[in-house]
Amino acid sequence: MNFKNLCVTLQNRITLKLISIGLQKNSTISMCKLGSDYGGWYVPIEFCKQTTYTKTLISAGIGHDVTFEIAMQNNGFHVIAIDPIDECCEFAKNSELNQKNLEIINAGLWRNSGKALFYPPKNVNHVSWSITNSQNSPNSSALNFEVIELNDVMRKILKNNGNQLTILKLDIEGAERYLFTAIEENSNNLDFVSIEMDYLHLLPFSRFIARFKLIIETRKKLKSLNLNGFRYIHNDLFNFYWINTMTLNKLKNEKIK
Repeated sequence: MNFKNLCVTLQNRITLKLISIGLQKNSTISMCKLGSDYGGWYVPIEFCKQTTYTKTLISAGIGHDVTFEIAMQNNGFHVIAIDPIDECCEFAKNSELNQKNLEIINAGLWRNSGKALFYPPKNVNHVSWSITNSQNSPNSSALNFEVIELNDVMRKILKNNGNQLTILKLDIEGAERYLFTAIEENSNNLDFVSIEMDYLHLLPFSRFIARFKLIIETRKKLKSLNLNGFRYIHNDLFNFYWINTMTLNKLKNEKIK
């Protein structure tokens, strides 16, 4: 590891520590990582074991790795895959995903439904287009893509039978920064939330003041999620995980029975 990489690694560790200190809560929920090393995510083992619930994964940002989504289908989850890039949606259609247990939404997850400008990655071999221009691509390279708000996605799956388990996973290249309010608005219907904090991870090393401001902002978001019933229980580098406390209590009571 060269000196620059060492500094970046150290800065990332400090960033994660400052965000998490005093906010990450212990949990009795055991978790396991499903999917590949690159595209895998942690989920509660208890969710995978449940057979009496209608189980749904909302996976925003699928790219070219659907090993997590395949593993979730194998554990009884219906998958709603959301991605604005045609190429990624075609990849999912031609993958080993069970197409009968899959719905693909060819749009980016955003604050509203309609259209929005997305900016391409600097590496032409990547598919990580960003609505927030996380890689500072030229404005002239932006293209319009369809976008959909979380409330519209939730309306597709809610059955109002109180017998659902819903996981939300966000890997959306910085757009997650602006979706915390939408998550809070759906606190009664989201049981587990996983977010890759790209808006922190992709910030250039030398932007120290901007990083400090984002740490403060993120801590406020985590506190707000906590007030709305989401307990922050784990992070895997910049992948953060919350469980809904109502769901946690419900699963505990069922075990007691």
